[in-house]
Amino acid sequence: MKRVYLVHGWEASSKSDFFPWLKKELEKKKVWNYFPDMPNTEEPKIGEWIGFLKKNIKEIDKETIFIGHSIGCQAVLRFLETLPSNVKIKKIILVPEKLINFVV
Repeated sequence: MKRVYLVHGWEASSKSDFFPWLKKELEKKKVWNYFPDMPNTEEPKIGEWIGFLKKNIKEIDKETIFIGHSIGCQAVLRFLETLPSNVKIKKIILVPEKLINFVV
């Protein structure tokens, strides 16, 4: 089953930026998605974010897509580093903060 996980950036939430629009579009296509509100977004600590993702993301397979935005890019990459080498995913999409400011 295709799954999309999105990790937002600094001082953001699951309701920031383009995330509500993307969630709605994925739901229209009946794609399972999870856009968690990361902890301590005012002063994020990468270890805390990785621990949060480890605790909350359990189902990962070759149809899984990860999207990171801003500091969420680093969190996604570091989280994926912790997975066993036999775990395969479909893709990673990394969206830097400056790109969003330019596009929107």
